[in-house]
Amino acid sequence: MKFDEKFNLLMNLLNIPNNKLAKALSVDPSLISRWRNGSRDPVRNSTYIELISQYIVTHTSDKQCLYELINLTQFDTQEQLAKALSEWMVVDHVSDSTFANRFLSHLSKNIAPVASNLHPEYMDNQHKGKKLSVEVFHGNEGKRKGVIRFLSAVIATPKPCELLLYSDEPMTWLLEDPQFLKKWGVLLNDVIAQGHRIKIIHTIDRNPKELIAAIDRWLPLYLSGGIEPYYYPNYQEALFKRTMFIAPGIGALTSSAMADVESMEQVYYRDHNMITILQNEFDSYLHLCRPLMKIFTEKNITDFHELLHEFEMQDGDLTYMSSSPPLVMLPYDSLCEKLYASKLSQESIEYYKNFYIKRKHAFYEHLKNNNRYDLIHLPEKEIFSSLHHAFSNVNSLILHEGMIISHSLLLQQLESVKKAIKSNKHYHVILNAHPLPNGILISYKKNIGVIIYKTTEPLIIFAINHPLMMKAFEAYIDELSIDRHYSDHDHLTVLQEIDYWIQNQN
Repeated sequence: MKFDEKFNLLMNLLNIPNNKLAKALSVDPSLISRWRNGSRDPVRNSTYIELISQYIVTHTSDKQCLYELINLTQFDTQEQLAKALSEWMVVDHVSDSTFANRFLSHLSKNIAPVASNLHPEYMDNQHKGKKLSVEVFHGNEGKRKGVIRFLSAVIATPKPCELLLYSDEPMTWLLEDPQFLKKWGVLLNDVIAQGHRIKIIHTIDRNPKELIAAIDRWLPLYLSGGIEPYYYPNYQEALFKRTMFIAPGIGALTSSAMADVESMEQVYYRDHNMITILQNEFDSYLHLCRPLMKIFTEKNITDFHELLHEFEMQDGDLTYMSSSPPLVMLPYDSLCEKLYASKLSQESIEYYKNFYIKRKHAFYEHLKNNNRYDLIHLPEKEIFSSLHHAFSNVNSLILHEGMIISHSLLLQQLESVKKAIKSNKHYHVILNAHPLPNGILISYKKNIGVIIYKTTEPLIIFAINHPLMMKAFEAYIDELSIDRHYSDHDHLTVLQEIDYWIQNQN
């Protein structure tokens, strides 16, 4: 890769605008554009490359992405990382003239092939490979049979294991047969129901049709909480594609094919040595991958609380969308009353009280230097009675901050919202924004991540920071709020709207 290719990759991957970098370097944005398109390179002994590296290291929150990109281990200081990045940017993998020089040098020596002679000492008919018992499946129909064979073997094994799945081959074999697609889903559900877990490396750069199909296939399975999805951040289309479905200690299904060509042969191994070899290959690739999303259920909710605190404390404007105000708008005494009325242990009650205090502190700390936009779609009076007892479980309150617990608690939250609007210039509320799909909440920070809460059974939370997926949610939020652009002059209007809503509840 040349300088312009590396520079352009960094700018795109880290979402750095030309004008921001130009301002930091005190140069015209057109110069940044010329560096990116290759029409001009910075002089290698100039300070520009060093300044670019320092800016990137200082302004990106995703240091791990840089480590993976330059294929180096983590550094102790930002200065060390910036120096390594500078060196990576100016060193080509192979200099332009190296190949030509080597080629012409050998050519000038008139090197001829070695004369053909029989050399018995190099020949040994005793070296024979190990014979394995394998099963071979041919064509797309065979591929479907192979997958059924693989999943059936997993289901027949009483001891749970962790399945390892990866494929960047065309998915026609899966999509062209609706009956098989249904059977495939049932078998995977059975696998997860038996306690098996799945690690899957998704190929993000598939065409839009396959990406949408992937969501349709995998999202229902994500709800189980038994799947860990990953992706390779630097994936590029390759001439040859690969499939590896591995169940350690049970079996492995593998195939390969040229791009856009269906593989005609799939091999199922039961040999433990071969399964281990394929598992090591998968693990090596997984080491280079990143989580596509993190999935949380009640089983690992404390892990989510740690991630949520980190998310809320990071700088950046936050957009929150729900059918009721956030948990921190519930008065502390009301929260305690709800907790003590529950069947939680005293230890859990203390944990959730501390969790609430920590959340409230993070809420107001964030507002010191960042904007927060709460887009709240309150229920109409005539339908509220049907929601009155809908969410009375205390776990729902803790898991999903915007749950409607009761009419009286919602009114208390709105009074807290009014106080927050009056006392914080960075806190903005858009009332009766477009509703989200039933039982969904969203928290979004640009360039940081998006958190999606599913508040109906089964309760589940998705935390996502993949750039393409975040862009999609940013566009979605913009579409929902396009007719309610916020300005500082709207505070009074919102306060009036809240008072009007409260008055109409009596």
